Amino acid sequence: DWSSDVCSSDLVEDCSPFSCFTWGIDFDSTTGQVYAANLTGGKLTIFDGSTGNFIGNAITGGGFPAGVVVDAANNVYYVSHSNSTGQVYPMNLTTNAPGAPITVRPGATGIALHSALQLVLTANGLDSTVSVIDIATSGVTNIAVDSQPTDLVVNETAGKAYVTCGGAGTVNVIDIATLTVMKKIDVGLEPFGLGLDLTRNLIYVANSSSGT
Repeated sequence: DWSSDVCSSDLVEDCSPFSCFTWGIDFDSTTGQVYAANLTGGKLTIFDGSTGNFIGNAITGGGFPAGVVVDAANNVYYVSHSNSTGQVYPMNLTTNAPGAPITVRPGATGIALHSALQLVLTANGLDSTVSVIDIATSGVTNIAVDSQPTDLVVNETAGKAYVTCGGAGTVNVIDIATLTVMKKIDVGLEPFGLGLDLTRNLIYVANSSSGT
C-alpha cells in the first residue's frame, strides 16, 4: 500500500472529503478506485484514481483506521485500526459494508496481503508485533519484532514479509512459511514506509528522522 497524505496529492482538488490525517492508501486495479484511511476522521475516503473525483466515504465501525489493502479477486478490502485494541475490518468492495472485526494487537497500522495464501498481515506499533490473519478461519498468529513496527510489504514469490521498525532503525524480514523473523537489517533512523520493486528485487525504505 501507499503511505501518504492524500490532501497534498495532485490526485484530488478538493480535500474536504478527507480528514486532516490520511494515512494508508491502496488502489483497486480492477475498478480504478483508490481507498484512503483517515486516521483521525474514522472513515475511508474513496475516489476515482484517474480523475481524482470524490466517490464517497465508508464507515468501518472501528476507531483510528490506519491502513487499507485491497483484495479485488475476493471483492473485499481490509482496514487496520490503530487503536488500543487493534482490529482489522473486512469491507465489501461493492457495498462498502463492514464485516465482523478481527482482533489483532494494539496499534495496527501497516497492512499487507498475501493473496496466494490468503493471509493478511498487520504491523502493530503499540505492541512490537506483526499479526498474521488466516482469512479462511480468522485465526491470528502474532510474531514478535523490533520496537514500533509501522509498515510492511509482502514478497509472495520469495515467501517473505518486510517490516519497518522505527524504534530500532531496522527492517525485520519474516519467513512466511514458518512465521518467524529470519533477519534484521539496519537502515536509517526511524524507518517508516517501505516499497517493493519485484522487477529488481529491491526494498525501498523511507527513514523519517535521517532524511534518507
